[in-house]
Amino acid sequence: MADKSCVRSMETLFAAKSGKLPSRSTEIKDSRQHSESASFALLARVLMRVLHVPFVYWPDSIGGTEIYVQSLIAELEKFGVQGAIAVVGQGAAQENVQGVEVFRYQVELQTEHLFGAPSPQALLAWKQVVERAQPDLVHFHARTPSTPSTILAWIQSLGIPIVYTVHTPTSFCLRGTMMELGVKPCVGSLDAARCTRCVLQSRGISPWLSPLLNPGLAALRRFGRVLPSALRKLAAFPLQVQGHLTEAQRFLQGADQVVAVCDWIKAALEHYHLPAVALNRQGLRSDFERAPEHSNGPSKLPRRSDQPLKILALGRADPTKGFALLIQAVLNAPPVELTLTLTQGVGPYFEKLQQLAARAPERVKIHRDLAGERLEQLF
Repeated sequence: MADKSCVRSMETLFAAKSGKLPSRSTEIKDSRQHSESASFALLARVLMRVLHVPFVYWPDSIGGTEIYVQSLIAELEKFGVQGAIAVVGQGAAQENVQGVEVFRYQVELQTEHLFGAPSPQALLAWKQVVERAQPDLVHFHARTPSTPSTILAWIQSLGIPIVYTVHTPTSFCLRGTMMELGVKPCVGSLDAARCTRCVLQSRGISPWLSPLLNPGLAALRRFGRVLPSALRKLAAFPLQVQGHLTEAQRFLQGADQVVAVCDWIKAALEHYHLPAVALNRQGLRSDFERAPEHSNGPSKLPRRSDQPLKILALGRADPTKGFALLIQAVLNAPPVELTLTLTQGVGPYFEKLQQLAARAPERVKIHRDLAGERLEQLF
């Protein structure tokens, strides 16, 4: 459930901040022997307002992380913990979206900001956001060029702790999939040369050239401005990759508490030498999980050995999600059935998924933009 996931990460945070909140953090830790509601009641006494920072938010195009954040805010509201959103936009604005305060800020980004160089404008924008939002805690759900690591120290200098939940590998993987060269899981090590080869391979440069890649690009950099634009960009790429990895490490190490939502993300984060990473799997709203108890349908029964394994996957129709790989795996495993419910169900990638699903329409089904009761019925 979303509320259980949140209280665990908050308890870990306050235990780490016991110097700042000695009595309250001890109460919260001890409350685990009592009820979950008691834990939240104590949590609300020391944490009244959380500022959540996702990648995007309504009415912009959203994905699973944003749906999770919306549910998390709703769950915490039941225990007196207020939630607000800070998100980059086309201009500075404050609005109410479905009952949640949303603080939008604008940051003009240059190419160097996309690969780790901090934007001075981001710090100025965040000073305005924090002044307006007045948070007790800032919870990052995404790391973007508009949230450079330099703002973490400034936020903490105000006595505001920071939680960073790593929802997707795009936080530290430039390829976005954590699949090395697109064929095997990446171990997640901080190796700029390996990452450079992998990303360039995803853009059409053969990995067979990898032994010559970095020395060749270093030689190209000597020629500077006399090179054509495309070659200048290629020559600068290894340095940009190194900048991206360095900034990812600074951000992770700058947070008071880092949260991983699954085992493989936690394993990948081990290379960043963090003091501790909390494993809190994403859940569903508490009322969502209780729904079957109040419905007329049967409860979930153990799957018999002669029944097919059923997989339900939700997310954006984006190549980094790996849905094409999942469909191909299902096609190679006849007893398995797959249902996809996708947001942003348009474009070439979505068409590719439809073509793959058409090979076994009785076992692979795709739905678009399901929400609310329709999504609950699908579960």
